[in-house]
Amino acid sequence: MSNFENQIYTGKVVVPAADRSSWSNSKKILVASEDVSMRKLVAACLRKHNYRIIDLDTPRESAVVAAREQPDLLVLDQHANGDAISEAEKEIIRSVESCKVLLISNNPQICKDCVVSWGGDDFLQRPFSPAILRTTIESML
Repeated sequence: MSNFENQIYTGKVVVPAADRSSWSNSKKILVASEDVSMRKLVAACLRKHNYRIIDLDTPRESAVVAAREQPDLLVLDQHANGDAISEAEKEIIRSVESCKVLLISNNPQICKDCVVSWGGDDFLQRPFSPAILRTTIESML
């Protein structure tokens, strides 16, 4: 227990107490993706810039946590094979009241107009660079 006395658990991320001191001025970002490597990439890129990251893998878990945490930004990694997002992904978007939504997808059929019609605010096509991710997120926040 002594290892965890000064830590807090947020989603899948354990954050040492020392790292929480700068959270008062940082934005909270929920990263939802079933793709572990994508979650790790996005979270690592954003943590370097002092964002609070909540890292979640299942759509059901993401909707519940998003509703409870009310993040400043939702980064949703979309995996549908068509030109629509799943009901679970729509539920995640509906669960955040005053949150911007960034959709990431490798689906070439999805465009920014589609994303806006689903309740999203911006879109990144995979692959993308960490610099593009950061610039996009900074412009949204």
